[in-house]
Amino acid sequence: MCARGTRVMVTVILDNLAEGATREEILRAYPSLRPEHLDAALAYAAELALHDLLAMELRGRIAVVTASKIRVR
Repeated sequence: MCARGTRVMVTVILDNLAEGATREEILRAYPSLRPEHLDAALAYAAELALHDLLAMELRGRIAVVTASKIRVR
């Protein structure tokens, strides 16, 4: 899935952020992106993470969330 109106995949945005690139660096590297694209990519990732946690809870598992990872018991 690409950021709306661009050919830049959301995963590319998230990978760059995960690797420590600043918003400014990403926007310079991908001129078709706007700041709201970065916000939307982060919101999408947060929604997916929440969906996964809720799905685990519905299956009767307990998700333990730490600063560095999610561990399922």
